[in-house]
Amino acid sequence: PYSTNLYLGNLPREIDEDMLLGEFAKFGPVASVKIMWPREGEENRLRSALSGFVAFMTRSSAEKAKEEMDGKVLFRHDLRVGWGKSVTLPSKPIWPLADEEVEEEEEEGRPRADRRGDWLMNGVQSVALPAPEPKPGVPEVVVTFPEDQRVMALVDTLARYVAEDGYAFERAVMDRERDTDDFAFLLDADCPEHQYYRWRVFSLAQGDTLSRWRTDPFVMIAGGLRWTPPDPDKRPCEFVAPAIIVKTSGSDEMRLVESDMDTFEDLLRHLTIERCDIEEGMAFALDHAEAAQDVAEILTEALVLLETPVPMKVARLFLVSDILHNCGAPIKNASAYRGAFQEKLPYIFESLEETHRGLSSRITREAFKKRVMMVTAAWADWFLFADEFLKGLESTFTRGGLSTTPTLPAEEAETLRLEIDAMDPGECERTCRMRGLIADGGPVACAKRLINLETYTRVTS
Repeated sequence: PYSTNLYLGNLPREIDEDMLLGEFAKFGPVASVKIMWPREGEENRLRSALSGFVAFMTRSSAEKAKEEMDGKVLFRHDLRVGWGKSVTLPSKPIWPLADEEVEEEEEEGRPRADRRGDWLMNGVQSVALPAPEPKPGVPEVVVTFPEDQRVMALVDTLARYVAEDGYAFERAVMDRERDTDDFAFLLDADCPEHQYYRWRVFSLAQGDTLSRWRTDPFVMIAGGLRWTPPDPDKRPCEFVAPAIIVKTSGSDEMRLVESDMDTFEDLLRHLTIERCDIEEGMAFALDHAEAAQDVAEILTEALVLLETPVPMKVARLFLVSDILHNCGAPIKNASAYRGAFQEKLPYIFESLEETHRGLSSRITREAFKKRVMMVTAAWADWFLFADEFLKGLESTFTRGGLSTTPTLPAEEAETLRLEIDAMDPGECERTCRMRGLIADGGPVACAKRLINLETYTRVTS
């Protein structure tokens, strides 16, 4: 009950023990670090994520690390942190070093602080350098919260995506939203919102969260500006739900009238993959963007019907893709389609998997697979959804083309089941949504979907 040993799940394959120590050393003296590397001969089925353990010298350090690191993103992997079995602690921690070890390293010309810098520079983060007291005339950036809470929510959400997906995502948003007032701060380096955005991206990349962050002044690069983060206690109490590229439905949301529903349903019944048909459906969707939820619902219901012929399923999927491609168009409420379809896509791809599984002709099956995978590849190029979400959709679909159900060795399967069973119900449902899976049916159903997905991913990797 008083274990100081943390179990780490979903570790990226790019990480090693030194980098892992660098991530956890800030929480207190570390007793041991271990990554569970695959055994010799398992290279052919090297799992997409690893697991490991970090043991602390004190329970309080372990509790703080668990609270801060659970859910943190490392190399696009959401870290899962839980309690592991108690382990025997050494007489001295492996970090920080004892005084005599520090002196030895400094005598060799390598200060203690350099070691942690090396670990972090090998990972996804850069290192925040302590900031000295500013000299007269030296520029200083004092970060302040945006006055408009909606703008702050927008900036926070964009910063979270950029911290995870990097400069390419930021560039995609800048290109798409160049003429949008909401994103004007990206092009104005001197405005307070831009300074808040730059600090927020850097802070999240350092391991901070949207609600808790370090407040000590720092410099991003040696010789650069001194940055002073905002005071968390002065953050506005009210917080608007974030929206990025997608605007959540609000007072402008409307419903399709019956005549419009009939028109759209008739259009879907006669839809083909011809360019003119897809364009007609896409034009209807943009013209009725204020009713994005209804349009997405009708299109999804039409797409998931089992009796729908394969060519028509493909045509309707192409229409979904065209609507998503144009959700950044300068049309009121068009951006709402991304959020509307993100909720529906797990259901759509479950249906596509059933269709894929039911095709008896190998040629038809391969042609169907090629077209569906072409769509998800386009979504990845357009930065519509997180990679993990898209990979979940793809795995759900391609699983339908297998002649047998993937299985893991009994020991590995039991370990996987225990890992997922240890998740609380809310976390289990959130993980399903994040990984492109249906989150309905309660924790048991969600856990089963996660086990099936992880099993398939490991067996086919």
